[in-house]
Amino acid sequence: LGDASDGLTSMEYSPSGDRIAAAGYDKTIYIWRLGDTDSSLLQSLIADEGSILALVWSPDGKTIVTSSSDGSIRFRDAATLNPIRVIDHQPDWVQALSISPDGTKLAAGRYNGSLTLYDAKTQNSSPGEIRAARAPGLEVRTTPGREGSK
Repeated sequence: LGDASDGLTSMEYSPSGDRIAAAGYDKTIYIWRLGDTDSSLLQSLIADEGSILALVWSPDGKTIVTSSSDGSIRFRDAATLNPIRVIDHQPDWVQALSISPDGTKLAAGRYNGSLTLYDAKTQNSSPGEIRAARAPGLEVRTTPGREGSK
């Protein structure tokens, strides 16, 4: 699985376990089919203007969500890798993505320690932003407007 031309920042198995997607500094998404004795590159696409920082499959395997150093989160058709929807203007690099098991929520974790929950269908964010405190404490705080400040 050595087709990438630069370092990979993210990789994840498809929900079915028969494919793996990876992306990274070369701005390209790769999808390989995994076989019992061999594997092959199914598709690749130079996908973004910036390095791809994270990617995640939707639970149904139909969508791949990526984040990029260009400040965007893109929902992509897993069959073509073409963008379906975009959430632009992230306040910092999104370095972690996760989709809830029911596919309704997308969590985006950023370099600055913040986390935003989005509705995966509408891309609307939940009220407020969750912000994790830096060491030495392990305290978790929410931004103003959220109940329960610790």
